[in-house]
Amino acid sequence: MGDIFFQDDWETPDTQVISWDYADGKSITWEGRSCSGFPVEGKDRGAMIYGTKGAALLENANYTFYDNDRKVLKTAKANVGADPTNTVSASGIALDQLHVKNFLDCIRTGATPNSPITEGHKSVAMLQLGNIAWRIGRELNLNTSNGHVVNDEPAAALWHREYEPGWEPKV
Repeated sequence: MGDIFFQDDWETPDTQVISWDYADGKSITWEGRSCSGFPVEGKDRGAMIYGTKGAALLENANYTFYDNDRKVLKTAKANVGADPTNTVSASGIALDQLHVKNFLDCIRTGATPNSPITEGHKSVAMLQLGNIAWRIGRELNLNTSNGHVVNDEPAAALWHREYEPGWEPKV
C-alpha cells in the first residue's frame, strides 16, 4: 500500500506500509507516513515499535519504553540543540550529530561505533527492498544468507545505484 502526498521526483511513496514475513513464523510491519500529517502516538516524527512484551517510542532525541500495560519502564530526554556552524551535520535533527561524531571518532581511533554499520545496513536494506517490491508490484523472495532477491530479474535489477561519471565507488 502506498500514497504520494507530494508530486515530486520520488520513485516510491512517501506514505506506505511494508511487511516482512520470516520462515520461522515471525513478521515485521513498518508504516511510514512522514508526509501524511497524522501523528503516531501524538508525535509527528519518530518511530513506535510494538513488541510482544511492550513497546518503545523513539522520537527525535527522546525515547520511552512501555510494558504491555502502557506503564513507563524507562524514558530519556536529551538536550541536543542544532548547531548551524557544524558543517558535518548542521541540521542537528535528533541525535544525528552525535552519531556522525561517534562515527568520525571511530575512524580516528579504531573504536567500535555505538551503532554498528551492519545493524544500520540491515534496517535500511529492508526498507529499500520494500520500495523495490512496491515499484514492481509484488512480493520479493530473498536468499536468507545474504538478503539478495532470488528468481526475479526485474526486482534484482533495481538493487543497484547509477552513479554520475567520476563518482563511481572504487573497491
